[in-house]
Amino acid sequence: WYVARIIDVFDLPDGDSDSDGGGESETRLLKKAANWSLTSNARQHELVRRLCVQELSRRSGDSKKTLQKIVASLDTPTHSFPSSDGRFSALLAPTRDTILYKQWEEQSLGKVPNIKVIDQAKMRERVDIPLFFMGEGLDENLRANLTYDLKVIAPDGSTYFSGKDIAAFSGRLPTSTYVQMSTRNGSIVFEPKDKLGIYKILVALTDHISHKTLRLTATVELVR
Repeated sequence: WYVARIIDVFDLPDGDSDSDGGGESETRLLKKAANWSLTSNARQHELVRRLCVQELSRRSGDSKKTLQKIVASLDTPTHSFPSSDGRFSALLAPTRDTILYKQWEEQSLGKVPNIKVIDQAKMRERVDIPLFFMGEGLDENLRANLTYDLKVIAPDGSTYFSGKDIAAFSGRLPTSTYVQMSTRNGSIVFEPKDKLGIYKILVALTDHISHKTLRLTATVELVR
C-alpha cells in the first residue's frame, strides 16, 4: 500500500513553476523526492524492488515510465567485482591480514574492508582465502543459497588441496545489493616440505537460486 501510494505521485500533473523564484513546482519537487525514496528503498529491500516490478505491469503513463527507469537502474549494479555474470559477482582475495574477520564483524552492513591482497607467502605463514560476493539470487522467502568448490594446485601441477560443496551462505537477506562474505573461508599454512613456486587457487562459486556459477582464480607464490 505504501509503495503504491508513492508511485501514484508520478501521475500527478507537474503544475506551474514557482511563481516567486521561477523554480520548480511543488509537484515536481515531490516527484523527485518520491523517485529518490523509492529507488533507495528498493536497493535496500528486495521486497520493495519486487513490488516495483509488480506495479510496472499494472501502470501506465508517467508512473510506468518512471518505474521502468527505476527498475532498470536496480538491475544495473552500482559496483561489482571482477568476476561476474549479470548482477552476480565475486572476489577471491588471498591475504595475511589477521584482523580482516574482526573488521568484517564490526563494520557497516555490506561494506568491504580494506583487504591487503598478497601474491607471495613464506613457510609457516597463514594465508586466508576470503570469498566476497554480491548480486546473488533470492527465493520467494528472500533466502540465498550459495556453495563453492575450492582447489589449490601446487607448482608441479599436483592437487595441494581440494574441497567440494563448501557452504558460502544459506539464509535470509534483506537485499542482494550488499556485499557478503562467505560464512566459511579456506586458509593455507605452508610447511617446509611444500614446493617453492606458484600455487594456483581455483574457486567455483555456485548460486543455487539464480543457477549461476562464477569461476575465480588467484595465485600465491611460496618463497624462502
